[in-house]
Amino acid sequence: MSGYVYDLPTTGALSLSELCIDITGSHAANLARATEARANVRAILKASRRTDAGERDYLKVVKALDDYIPFINAIIASVAADDLTLAQEPGKSCWRSTLSHSTLSDPPRINVQGLHSELAFVLYSSAYALSNLSAASVASLGTYERDRALPDADRRAKDEKLSFAVKLLCRAAGIFTHIAQVVIPELGKGVGGPRPPELREDVANALAKLALADANVLSVRKLLTRSAVEAALSPGPPLPQGHPAPALVAKIHLHIASLFASARGLTDTSQRKLSLLKSRGGADSAEMSQDIRRYLEEESALNEALAHKWLGVDAGEANRTGDAVGYLRWAKSELESLKEGRLARFKKSGGDGKMKKERSAEEIESVGMFLNNYLRTNDSVHFQPVPTSSSLQATIPAGMPVMTEKAYEAPMPAFGPGTPDYVARHVQKLDLEDSGTPPDSEPKEDDRDYGLKGSYF
Repeated sequence: MSGYVYDLPTTGALSLSELCIDITGSHAANLARATEARANVRAILKASRRTDAGERDYLKVVKALDDYIPFINAIIASVAADDLTLAQEPGKSCWRSTLSHSTLSDPPRINVQGLHSELAFVLYSSAYALSNLSAASVASLGTYERDRALPDADRRAKDEKLSFAVKLLCRAAGIFTHIAQVVIPELGKGVGGPRPPELREDVANALAKLALADANVLSVRKLLTRSAVEAALSPGPPLPQGHPAPALVAKIHLHIASLFASARGLTDTSQRKLSLLKSRGGADSAEMSQDIRRYLEEESALNEALAHKWLGVDAGEANRTGDAVGYLRWAKSELESLKEGRLARFKKSGGDGKMKKERSAEEIESVGMFLNNYLRTNDSVHFQPVPTSSSLQATIPAGMPVMTEKAYEAPMPAFGPGTPDYVARHVQKLDLEDSGTPPDSEPKEDDRDYGLKGSYF
């Protein structure tokens, strides 16, 4: 699997030159540049939505958003410093909600209030695009690790591309966490009205866990690449040379399952709060997307089953064949349930549901090979009792993470407070107060860079 793929939002037109009143008289050019950067974001998001899924340029989306973020940060800081004021309080912008459940083909269009709401949607869009770029990168790899004829140089290049996809998801997780911990709390300072899922802290935290879980899933794949060719040629025991310790693989899957389960729990919490607010005539306006909630449920169950598989393999390799049979029967039962039950009802897209069923079928076949081998050995050599799944539950170890999120660092504002020029001009103004000489009023061009420049693809 390549990870969850988001439908990117679109946004309505917004003139920041009209929204903001330039009190100092020195930001007309900056506001014009900010309006231009946002118009570029709007155009690229709209173009991406109209492009076929396999041809979307998510890097271009990330670049446009990275160009705009310093401007919205600058405007927020300038309003706080009374260098700018808003023509209407609070400022309003229009976005399509990616996370709202909708029975229509297009998600609902919503009006959000306040500059921090605008910043939240922009950062969400950046995290979505990074996640989708990761998924597109992984999809382009195919099953290269099983290709015995692949030259070593090509294999290394694909390994690096897989590692890059993991890093993109870690970046996305950091952005979601920043939205939850820094941006959304600012909404309570004067912005009321309906809140879509994007502006709920529980939801942002859930998406951070989702992205991090997807990153750890890819890290397991990377861990297994060295032995993938041999494992494909000779599936089942004994494990091929270079195969990672099955206990390690199991612990990573346990951690992944806990991340997905925790994320699902957060979305459930958000839904309960929504139901309570609705019963009291509250303001929250939209239910969470069913696609995301199903994805979290299915991936949690799948990774738990895979953890049981590898715990069984670990037991079998240590000649604890009774435990091995117990774990592998448990894993097989869970995988069959997923294949025939909930996975078959996963409705995000026909292609995605088909891939999930195929993945479950492949894992069932793999589990069956290990199970049959260890069962024969146990029945003919070791004669160990086979524990039930309930008794095995007490022996399951704690999960182990291999990837952590990359903390988001907000870029320097494009102008105003927080920039060297702003500080220098204010110092110069103080120094020249008695001389009557006006300080330089023209801001210098800053040499900003976008987040993925120079990265490997």
